Order: sequence, then C-alpha cells, then structure tokens
Amino acid sequence: MIKVALDVPGGDLPELVKINGALDALQENEDLSIILVGNQSVISPEIALLPQAIRERIEIRHTDVTIDMGESPSHILKQKKTSSLSIAVELVKNKEAHAIVSAGNTGAQMAASLFLLGRLSTIDRPAIAITVPCMKGSFVLLDAGANTDLKPQHLFDFARMGYAYAKIFYHKDQPSIALLNNGTEKEKGNKLTKEAFPLLSQLPSFSGFIEGREMMNGLCDVVVCDGFTGNIVLKTIEGVAQSLMSWLKEELKGSLARKLAALFLKSSFRKLKHKMDYRVVGGAPLLGVNGISIICHGSSDAFAIKNAILLAKKLHQESLISQISTL
Repeated sequence: MIKVALDVPGGDLPELVKINGALDALQENEDLSIILVGNQSVISPEIALLPQAIRERIEIRHTDVTIDMGESPSHILKQKKTSSLSIAVELVKNKEAHAIVSAGNTGAQMAASLFLLGRLSTIDRPAIAITVPCMKGSFVLLDAGANTDLKPQHLFDFARMGYAYAKIFYHKDQPSIALLNNGTEKEKGNKLTKEAFPLLSQLPSFSGFIEGREMMNGLCDVVVCDGFTGNIVLKTIEGVAQSLMSWLKEELKGSLARKLAALFLKSSFRKLKHKMDYRVVGGAPLLGVNGISIICHGSSDAFAIKNAILLAKKLHQESLISQISTL
C-alpha cells in the first residue's frame, strides 16, 4: 500500500476541494492510502459517510496551525513546526508516508523538504521540474524557480535528475536532454552555459544547446536552465497562452460567420485547452531531496490534487529517488 501525505489547508481554494481530490484518487486506486493533515473538525465530517473500504485507507493527522502563502520559509521552519505542511513533510522523513503533496506556500515546501528530508548525497541543489506542453506533447523544464545563482555542476545535476524523471514520466529508455541558450552554436551563451556544455556532453542523450522557439517545437524531452531563467520562461509561456486564447475568443465574436466558425471549432478548442491545462499533471516534483515532494499550483482544484497524488504514487512505484541516487 502506497501512502501519500496531503497538506489539506495548503492553497488558495477551500479545504473541501483538496479533500475531494484525495477521495477521487482513493476511488481510482485500491493500492493507495492517504494521510489527511489538517483540522480534524473540518476533515472528519467529509469522510464519515464514505464506504468502509475507503475510510480504512484514510488517516487524519490533526493540526489547526496553517501557513499563509506570503509567510517566509525561515519563519515557518522556526515558528510553525506544527503546521500542516511541516507535519506532512515529517511523515515522509519518518517513513510514515511515501510522498507529500501540497498546494500551499511553495517557498515553505521547498525549505521544509530540503531541511527536513535533506538532499540526496549525489545532488548539491534541488530543482523544480515542470511539465510544459509543446507541439509534440510536452517536455520537462528544470529548474523552474528553486535556484537562481548556479555553477555548471548544478546544471549537470539538473540534467541527470530530469533524465531520471523523464524516463518515468514519458516511459522512455533514453529521454533526450538539451541546455537552454540564446543560440545553438557552441560559442554562444553566458559563462554558466558555456562551462556547463562540456559537462552535459558527457551524458549520452545530450543533444546540445536549444533556443526557446525550438524548445516549444518539442525537439527534446528535458530542457535544463537556471531557476531564474526557467521561472521567466514558464510565466512567459503561461502569459502568451492566456493572451492567445483571449484574442481568439474576441476575434470569433465579431460576426455571425465567425460565431459559426467557433461552433465548428469547439471540439478543437476543447482539446487545446486540455493540452494546456496544468491540472492534468497535477504538480511538479522537487527533485534532489531525499523524498518525493510534489508542489502544486496554489489554485489547484480537486482534479489537480487527484492527479498530483497519482503522480506522487507513480514516482514512488518507479523508485525515482533511487534512480536519481544511482545516476
């Protein structure tokens, strides 16, 4: 039985939303159990009328201490050791759970995961691995915001971790890796990318530098960059996607002919929306820590939480931590 700890209060949406996501995951997987970490008076009524077979796979760890989205990680580690997030991470540390899922304060989750779970001995810096939709499905981008000032060795570690994650996520024996740069020629780039290039070249699946426009064509499975660049790339992609959808909606409202065209294209728009929906993956793993820690968007609904829990389960089943450790 695989056990996942869920930070119930974490996130912008009501706690019932996260509880429903957990229940959906349990209903789909009989080999899954969940520890709901949060206020028992809120959680208990929601599970009281469930079938016995599902209730047996739910455990509640009570705490009424929560973490606000704007609180600093250092304050949380010192002053809020009994918060739902801290307790959930501690459950993984103590081997009472196999993974932790939270839609709460990202900085706090990163800090708690790093200091409570610790780093893997073969990795110096953790990285957030985001799945980004593209022309040929999707690719894994890391780091998406955990680190800003890096050394070439860190990018090499990110490539190794991304490789291990992509093997599991895409079911590929040898996923391809590329290093994000402002050109594909070896002489281009800044000091960091130029010095990282020969290190990454040691990896058999490294394909070289990649530019942003090529990245979106789906030419590789893993794109490596520093967290400052990765976070800007991610938010730019999100902004462009939202703008394009808004422009299309406005254009198709212009005349009767356009409205009829929109009607015929409705199924295509629905498929496109699904392809761009972050909820389908559910969350992003913080790679490099000694445990599975899934970071979710603050506005994650029940569908996103369910998928994040299933992602956590899959990564444990496929032994992600040992795969990274042995690279």
